[in-house]
Amino acid sequence: MVLHKCDVCFTSFRYGDVLKSILLGYKPLTCSKCSVELKVTIASRVLTSVLTILIPLIVAFNIASEPIYQVAIFLLFGFGVSFFLPFIIRYSSRSPLK
Repeated sequence: MVLHKCDVCFTSFRYGDVLKSILLGYKPLTCSKCSVELKVTIASRVLTSVLTILIPLIVAFNIASEPIYQVAIFLLFGFGVSFFLPFIIRYSSRSPLK
């Protein structure tokens, strides 16, 4: 598993920066070396939604019959997947910041 790198200078982003970007609503990342702004791709947004909402929902309703257990499984699965998202999400560059 490898974190995303800048499209221009190939500098790796830190895990915390990528996770913060995801948790703040896909805030664009800015490369510290070349100042290129990177934006989350649409495909990554769809994949994130499927991994954090749809799959946990299906798993929770198939495993548990009690609503409280369904909610607990949904939240645990969703939060657990969220910590792997920085390795899965992909970014694309936009114009450099000026």
